[in-house]
Amino acid sequence: MAHTGHVGEPEAIKEQLREVGLEIRITILEPAASVARAREGVYELYKIGYGWPDITLGFDLWHTRQIRGLNFSFFSDPQVDKQIDIALRDLDPEVRAAAWNAAHVRILELAPFVPQWHDLSFFFASMAIGGLELLGAHPHWSVYIAALDLYVRE
Repeated sequence: MAHTGHVGEPEAIKEQLREVGLEIRITILEPAASVARAREGVYELYKIGYGWPDITLGFDLWHTRQIRGLNFSFFSDPQVDKQIDIALRDLDPEVRAAAWNAAHVRILELAPFVPQWHDLSFFFASMAIGGLELLGAHPHWSVYIAALDLYVRE
């Protein structure tokens, strides 16, 4: 298993897999080397943290055109590709949601392993603090706060 995430997480995953009878070897690499090897199909199991504020994330991880891109599982299915293409092209939110739902159901039916999850983060700041700016999309977080010239408001 290759890993680019949090300290202690690989050991916890290894222990959980050992409990169900699987022995794995963990390789920790810097992210660019790890991703390059995943694109080559070197790993049997690959874990990477990846997030985006829109449902287009499914394209990167599951579309056939993304094999050798971010589709490290090499998953390929024409029906899933068709639904993802509809969801990417259509501007109607209901059509997009229906297409993504159809793709997700099909992926869950076909893929041997789908370890996806999403967390929810909250950012709080006192109204007494100035110099904070709420920013939009970021490659790793859907929203983040920039602290620029912080000051205490009077």
